[in-house]
Amino acid sequence: MARHPFHVYVLAVIAGCTARALPPLAPTHPASPEAPEAHVPPPSTTLATAGALPARERRPATTYTCPMHPEIRQRAAGRCPRCGMDLVPADGAGGKHHAP
Repeated sequence: MARHPFHVYVLAVIAGCTARALPPLAPTHPASPEAPEAHVPPPSTTLATAGALPARERRPATTYTCPMHPEIRQRAAGRCPRCGMDLVPADGAGGKHHAP
């Protein structure tokens, strides 16, 4: 039995797929050029209304800073990447946490 190269088998498979004609599409089929345009629903407002809290429930975002390195600021508590001290909530006074 003679072995045929692989490309002969591939060509035979491709030729077999293209030998059949596809049935025509109905005018209502979504892929048909005559199909009517699909309805586009309005954009969702779920996320817009879910994040809307009453004014008394809104809290300002807390920023944490290092007492020794006020230029270090993070949104979550943790440790200072420079000295390893615990970060403290920033009080809005430029990172100064000491009494005057």
